[in-house]
Parts: sequence; structure tokens; C-alpha cells
Amino acid sequence: KVIERHNLPEWQARAALQAGKCAELRDHWDAAREQYSRALDRWPKSASEQQLAALLKWSEERMAQQPSTLLR
Repeated sequence: KVIERHNLPEWQARAALQAGKCAELRDHWDAAREQYSRALDRWPKSASEQQLAALLKWSEERMAQQPSTLLR
């Protein structure tokens, strides 16, 4: 709710960061990557910028390591 319903950029960026971490815990790396990427696009100068960028890279690496879902 914070991400979409409030107009507090720092809180929104932090909420997106936490939403991405929750997706990671469920092994939803594509959803995590999307959260981090979208947050960086929307709030590029936030206090969470470096952490978002690092987790974006991490989630992309994890996605690359997973077998393709098309093969299942």
C-alpha cells in the first residue's frame, strides 16, 4: 500500500525494497528484480538507491542460475 498510495518517496523506495526481499524469500526472483528495477526508475535519488541496485544485480544473477521454466 505504501508503494502506490502514498507520496513519500523515501518510504516508497524502502517499501519496494522490502517487497523485493519478500519475493526473494519465496524464490520469486523475477518479481524481486521487477520491484528493484521499478523502484530505481521511480526513485533514483533515494537513500535506498545503492541497496536497490545491489539487490537488482543479485536477483538478476539468481535468475540466470535457475533452469528455464520453459523446460518444465
